[in-house]
Amino acid sequence: MCLAKNIRYLRKKYNYSQDYMAEILGYKSYTTIQKWEMGISEPSIAKLKQLSEIFQVDINDMTSKKLYSNGYIEEEKQLEPKQINPSVYLLQRAAEKGMLDNELDDILSYAKYRYPNRFKEDDINE
Repeated sequence: MCLAKNIRYLRKKYNYSQDYMAEILGYKSYTTIQKWEMGISEPSIAKLKQLSEIFQVDINDMTSKKLYSNGYIEEEKQLEPKQINPSVYLLQRAAEKGMLDNELDDILSYAKYRYPNRFKEDDINE
């Protein structure tokens, strides 16, 4: 159960959604990550290695220490992530990693076209 809590804690510490973790680990949906965090299943050794690289934590520590409570990493309550829609988070990450403004504008234009009732003039200042 230590591993399950550690995965959840580290994911939240880095402000990653379950969807984002699934994407970077090569899964189609968040359910695998969810099962790991609930202790229903555990990641393979290969996925544990990836997780340790992503979270910059030793595999042995991740599987055997209570990282969420022993001071190894700052207290969880100080690291609560902002609640954000996973799609918005992925767009934000894409922008931070160099997505061009005109590409972001194209996505916004499509969203306005596809869901015109959800956008008001006051909501977005262009």
